[in-house]
Amino acid sequence: MSELSPKLPSDESVDEIQDEVKPDVPDKQSFDLCLLKQESGRRVQKPGFVQIFNQIYQGDCLLDPQINKVRLRYDPNNITHILAYTEEKLDAPSRFLGVLKVRDMQEEKLSLTDLKLKQRLIFEGLRQLSLVRSSRSNC
Repeated sequence: MSELSPKLPSDESVDEIQDEVKPDVPDKQSFDLCLLKQESGRRVQKPGFVQIFNQIYQGDCLLDPQINKVRLRYDPNNITHILAYTEEKLDAPSRFLGVLKVRDMQEEKLSLTDLKLKQRLIFEGLRQLSLVRSSRSNC
């Protein structure tokens, strides 16, 4: 009868099994980085800036002449600062270069949605101004 009953694992072996199947949980900073949006293959303009969202971002980390293209990570809820990384290569993972700041922006925090709205309003205003000017010149 005892041969047919299942063997129960000891407490030690249960602990060992739980340790083996426990997933690696990233720390908060690593997790936050995973959630950021990415843009890859952005060309670095001279002298040390990239353009994205019709905005210019610059940082000292882009002054290295060896860096031609970068991968960017950003939080769509605040695009006043973005993170720059080297492009991944077959023999090397990407490497963090530094933080880029948007040039000529007064806001301390601005979402991508709000930026696109501002840009659309500016475009519409310029379009209306152009229509008014063209109608005046036809008179």
